[in-house]
Amino acid sequence: MSALFVYVKLGVRGRLNPETQKCVGRIFKQCYRPRGLNLMITSICEGTHDSGSLHYCGDAVDFQGQDVPLDEIARAAGAGFDVVPSMAGAIHVEWDPKP
Repeated sequence: MSALFVYVKLGVRGRLNPETQKCVGRIFKQCYRPRGLNLMITSICEGTHDSGSLHYCGDAVDFQGQDVPLDEIARAAGAGFDVVPSMAGAIHVEWDPKP
C-alpha cells in the first residue's frame, strides 16, 4: 500500500488552533487511513465565509468527504466539535464546545 497523507489544497491559507489540528489527525487516522484514502483540506480561512465564521480564527476546517459516513467523522472529531456537510460534498468541522 502506498503512503497516505493529509493534503492541503493549493491556495488554502490560515492556521488551525491546536485542538482543531488534533481533530483533523484523529479523523484521518480513524476514518480515512483505514479506507486507504488521503484527506484533502479544502478551506481554512480563505474564501467566502459568514462574518463571525470560526474559519477566520482557526477553529474551523473544510475537507473532502469522499463518502466517509458523517457520523463516523463526528465520533472521530470528538466532544466539542460540530461536524456538518458543506457544499460540493465537503465536510465542515468546527471547534465549538458547549458549556
